[in-house]
Amino acid sequence: MYTKRGWWVVKFVVFGVLMVVLLGLLTQFLWNFIMPDIFGLPMINFWQGLAMFALAKLIFGFGGKGHNKWGGYRNHRWRKEWVEKYSKLSPDERERLKQKFKDKWCSWEENSVKQPETQKDPQ
Repeated sequence: MYTKRGWWVVKFVVFGVLMVVLLGLLTQFLWNFIMPDIFGLPMINFWQGLAMFALAKLIFGFGGKGHNKWGGYRNHRWRKEWVEKYSKLSPDERERLKQKFKDKWCSWEENSVKQPETQKDPQ
């Protein structure tokens, strides 16, 4: 029983090390293939590529459990709260809210409906 778990741990560690090496090499290759030609930057070695990949993961995130592939939250907590607040509004308040949103975000509709006014000559 312990030997199966031991092999699983060894496989997991080897896979992790292999992925880190491949990601470092991929970053190094892409940098050396693109950046020196386009921007005249120097070529980098494996360790610099690995450090650059780690820096990019720190800056742009690790893709945690709460986010989907487009960066939004899966549980849509904000939407549930909005629906709850909206359902508690009276019909008059809903109309005022709709009008407020329309005034703020749909000004392009007014511009397309309005006809250009003809200017009258004061003579």
